[in-house]
Amino acid sequence: MASLARDVSGAELVGDGDAVVRRMVHPSEASREGDLAFLMAAGAIPRDLGDCRCAIVARELAADRPELLDRFAACVLVDRPRHALVVLSRVFARRRQTPAGIHPSAVVEEGAEIGGGCSVGAHVWIGGGARIGAGSEISHGVTVGAGAVIGRGCRLHPGVFIGDGVEVGDRVIIHPNAVIGGDGFAFDTATANSAEGARRGNASSGGANDPFERIESLGTVRLEDDVEIGACTTIDRSTLGTTVVREGTKIDNLVQIGHGNTVGSHGMICSQVGIAGSCEIGDRVILAGKVGVSDHRKIGDDAVVMAKSGVTKDVPPGAVYYGMPASPVKRTLRNYSLINRIGEMRKQIRALEEAVRGISSSLPGDDR
Repeated sequence: MASLARDVSGAELVGDGDAVVRRMVHPSEASREGDLAFLMAAGAIPRDLGDCRCAIVARELAADRPELLDRFAACVLVDRPRHALVVLSRVFARRRQTPAGIHPSAVVEEGAEIGGGCSVGAHVWIGGGARIGAGSEISHGVTVGAGAVIGRGCRLHPGVFIGDGVEVGDRVIIHPNAVIGGDGFAFDTATANSAEGARRGNASSGGANDPFERIESLGTVRLEDDVEIGACTTIDRSTLGTTVVREGTKIDNLVQIGHGNTVGSHGMICSQVGIAGSCEIGDRVILAGKVGVSDHRKIGDDAVVMAKSGVTKDVPPGAVYYGMPASPVKRTLRNYSLINRIGEMRKQIRALEEAVRGISSSLPGDDR
């Protein structure tokens, strides 16, 4: 326990520093000696912890429940429990290290370069001229297109597709079945179509469209260092130029990033977000679940867009937006509160109308 306390910034050890732990578990599963219970809040403390003798405890919880410290042989007190997980989850990581080498069933085309210490799994296809940096792990069933570049220390999980010419920086993690560098969703018609009319505010579609014709995607995608991409997320290559995700940004499962977007550094994009083409997302931006961003929008640095919002106009730096269409959160909540009062307001208006009619009927007629 003493070594765990040293690893976590600002942690304090209470009790036996020589106590040994073998696994970190949810409190509901803590039952035996060698378990390390993770206690973040009073509601998470089960009635029976069995023979569990060690715990990570939020300092605020320990102040409210000091008897917890007597319950365990050793506790590590932390100020930010979830942040402590950054360190502790690495200590107890279940990840299986794969041995370096190239599986016999992998296909490595002529001209591809694979750095030292790489692991290339079964049924991987690596196109000609591709480069894989040292120490990267390419799991089974991955496709790395011709001329693509994968940096050092990357981890590509099963089923990942990396398109031709895509650039991936160092220490990038891409989870199963993500597609990086598929074609953009780019089509047009010979004459103005209903989507253009809707953009101009037309109330009618205007009738049948000409056939949609494909615009080829001639650009590429670049993921910078320390980016993480969730399972089944897709990032489209640009029509011309490059779709970019800058360093340190974390992207959840089932996200769609359209062609020609630039996503800034150290941001977080949560599940089921959809970003249409040619947007500029600033640094440290957070897009919560199911946010939709229309094309050619700019979202400034440090902005937060709350869940299920629809961004139809630019969002200034540092703003918190919410709703459909998204607007400053206080304005949206005020509007929602007024919507909830519409029934009551209608009754009040009807009562006022009846009062006015009563007053009008009692006035003397015009004798002129």
